Amino acid sequence: MPKVSEERLIRGIRRWDLVAIAINGIIGAGIFGALTPLIVADLMRGTGRYNLALGAVATVQGIGASLSGLSAGLIVDHFGYGIAFLTSGAVAGIALVFLLLVMPETSLSGACKAWLFPSAAAWLKIF
Repeated sequence: MPKVSEERLIRGIRRWDLVAIAINGIIGAGIFGALTPLIVADLMRGTGRYNLALGAVATVQGIGASLSGLSAGLIVDHFGYGIAFLTSGAVAGIALVFLLLVMPETSLSGACKAWLFPSAAAWLKIF
């Protein structure tokens, strides 16, 4: 067997690539960890159901994290890594479109909100 250098880890991934991936994950987790309670507080203001809503969001995030690993593993086993990444990207794109169409924006002025986040009816008129 050929000797593998220290700089190479698994299938050509270098040590600094893993550091960059870890930093990206830390930043993403920090953003989601900070913004999720703020969004839930904004949406549930005045209802008295903040804790219930935050618990529901955390439950759905946990289910999604579990199912995404399982589904990506199944797709990799049957179709390969390329299709798994394309499928993950498609799901993320669908989630982004859903967010832009359904999520209310409550902190912007009306004119700015209409320009940045048009309603679903406005999107349908464009297409």
